[in-house]
Amino acid sequence: HKIARLRDEGKIQRQNILILSISSFTLLAILVLLVILFRYKSQALKRSALLMEQENVIHAQESRIRDNENRMLQEQLEGKNRELASKALEMIRFNDTIGSIIEKLEGLNNKEETNAELSSQIRAIIHELENQTKQNIWNEFDRIFKNIHSGFYQRLLDRCPDLTPTEIKTAALLKLNLTTKEIAAITFKSEGGIKTTRYRLRKKLNLSSDDKLIPFLMQI
Repeated sequence: HKIARLRDEGKIQRQNILILSISSFTLLAILVLLVILFRYKSQALKRSALLMEQENVIHAQESRIRDNENRMLQEQLEGKNRELASKALEMIRFNDTIGSIIEKLEGLNNKEETNAELSSQIRAIIHELENQTKQNIWNEFDRIFKNIHSGFYQRLLDRCPDLTPTEIKTAALLKLNLTTKEIAAITFKSEGGIKTTRYRLRKKLNLSSDDKLIPFLMQI
């Protein structure tokens, strides 16, 4: 009886030891797996953080490159605008010179002793000077303007298709922030005529009394 009982107890003890061994092994395996998963997760997080840091560096470099490009483009535009303004001033000086010559010719033509044939020739010279000056100087200015502000004329006409050539030319000169007096000298028109053209431009572009014409044209 005792022997049988001892055998049963030994059998149960061996079963408990087996269960305990299996449980210990399972727990150990789970711990090992958890450690492996933790290391893998930690490495993954490190890689993710490193990748994010690299992306931030790349974004910062791209942002600096864009800023440098924008600054260079702005500097180039400012330089070209200065060139265009210089060309406008050259036009003013040249036109002043031609105007002075025309005045002298008109003064000579108004003298009583001037005969009819000479008077006719002087008037022809004056007329040719005025036409050639207006056309050649403006063509040179217009060529430079189109290279710098390409598409301005088209965008302006998209907003207001019924603008006249005089209004378009005045709008281009206003975009350079030239004064009414300077525009009048360039276009051989009176300051009053330029003011009238500016008024028509404002009206056709549907600008309110609070809207300023020159900043509006600068944004086109």
